[in-house]
Amino acid sequence: MVGCLGGTSLSAAPGMLIAAYADFVDLDSQLWHLNDREPALPYKDGVLSPGTMADWGGHSS
Repeated sequence: MVGCLGGTSLSAAPGMLIAAYADFVDLDSQLWHLNDREPALPYKDGVLSPGTMADWGGHSS
């Protein structure tokens, strides 16, 4: 299992890296925050997405 109880998008991002190897994934705690970090991980129709490298301090392609 991988999860981030009480964390923001910043704590969910590393969990996304290992989520494919986990039997259970619970990476939605950032949705409970009134003010998540910016930029927040995109969440639509029950699917959490990693966003872009530029969102996380990387270089955009």
